[in-house]
Amino acid sequence: MKASNWFAFVAVVFVGCGGSAPPTPANAEVGRAALIRGLDAWKAGERPDALKSGADPIYFMDFEWDRGAKLLDYSLESSDVSYGAERRYNGSFTLNVKGKNVSKRLAYLVGTNKPISVRREEE
Repeated sequence: MKASNWFAFVAVVFVGCGGSAPPTPANAEVGRAALIRGLDAWKAGERPDALKSGADPIYFMDFEWDRGAKLLDYSLESSDVSYGAERRYNGSFTLNVKGKNVSKRLAYLVGTNKPISVRREEE
């Protein structure tokens, strides 16, 4: 193999064929801490946008929080599951929705690649 062909081959191997690198799997400890930080903020009456400021912003997406539901209490399961580039956390939640207390089992998907994102899994 000629030297110029060899360098071309090596360049293709290292650069790839136009695809992007697979995302880094989410860190379980960072993910749980981010989820707890967001849930505690919700429980304290803060708005989701408040989490976006600071050194470690969190983009927290929950349609009920956005619509004004209050988080009264929550309990996360001790285990979590890898879910592609995210971690999946399950738990039990008590919400006050339009003046009515509702108990639910919910799951949140957390991505820890910067910026950190938390989104409620569709029910």
